[in-house]
Amino acid sequence: MVAALAVLTAVEAGYQAAVMAPTEILAEQHFMTFRQLLEPLGLRVSLLTSSLKPRARSAERAALAAGETHCAVGTHALVQEDVGFRRLGLAVVDEQHRFGVEQRARLKAKGEHLDLLVMTATPIPRTLALTLYGDLDVSVIDALPPGRRPVTTAARTEAKRRAIYTFLGEQAAAGRQAYVVYPLVEESEALDLKAATDMARRSRRARSSSWCPPRSSRSGSTCPTPRSCSSSTPSASASPSSISSGDASGAGRGSPTVFC
Repeated sequence: MVAALAVLTAVEAGYQAAVMAPTEILAEQHFMTFRQLLEPLGLRVSLLTSSLKPRARSAERAALAAGETHCAVGTHALVQEDVGFRRLGLAVVDEQHRFGVEQRARLKAKGEHLDLLVMTATPIPRTLALTLYGDLDVSVIDALPPGRRPVTTAARTEAKRRAIYTFLGEQAAAGRQAYVVYPLVEESEALDLKAATDMARRSRRARSSSWCPPRSSRSGSTCPTPRSCSSSTPSASASPSSISSGDASGAGRGSPTVFC
């Protein structure tokens, strides 16, 4: 929201804006958000990434150079030499620690005396150094968005793993979602840490004896033992370590999906 207001201010002053994100997925998310917020106000928002087809990429570059596009959202593609702006006045860099100094400099060079807004939730030594030596003015957002409830944090030991899965199953049955994060993707001989793939296999094997949804969420069916309670099996494309509500509402098709 802060970046969108900055873009709107720049455009109202007669300038263009560029929003750069480190990955295509994040750039696409920003593009959809900015388009939803700004296009109803008459601003044209475009997406520029390396995956665009040559014809579409050429059309977007031409619109930027002609000043027809007010805000360009993209990845590193924005700093390529063949990308030019008619009057760039604001550059927004999200997850700025993921970009190098030269990349940010190339984006700034596409405008004259433009304003630079960098955003990060992960301050690194370089960011702190820029702040310390006066190259950045810092704005801290320490208030929750309207309607956002406080986050409850709790620490549990390995002995509570079954209780954790029970809690997640209850939340999934209530129509909510959950995700499980591990420090590694694959097992490592150098690090004694849990890996997502290994824990996913364990969770899948344990699913047959996992938590059983309450009768109210199973359309009145009986469940004499936890092992006899059926649960959907995640597809090959789904992350086996995820615990998802799936079609929690049922949409008239039966019990909720519980993945463990």
